[in-house]
Amino acid sequence: QQGIDRKLLENDEELGVTLQVIRLRPGRRTPVFRILASTHLWVLSGRVLMTPAGGPTYEMQQDIYAFVPNGFAFQLSNPAELLIR
Repeated sequence: QQGIDRKLLENDEELGVTLQVIRLRPGRRTPVFRILASTHLWVLSGRVLMTPAGGPTYEMQQDIYAFVPNGFAFQLSNPAELLIR
């Protein structure tokens, strides 16, 4: 999806571990999605809004970590506004 960048860092099939970086450009959001594995989220910079399907929105600031259990459906968005000078 335009405005959402993904980079695969590691995929270890033997251990069943995948590591990737996702960048949401300003004002972008993912569709609601479900990852069929336990997932660790860490905000590297800026802030992210995380909205569980049918639930309230939580703000995650830079350097915040969250554990997302297997099968949990949620949406991520970047609320930063694009500044044009």
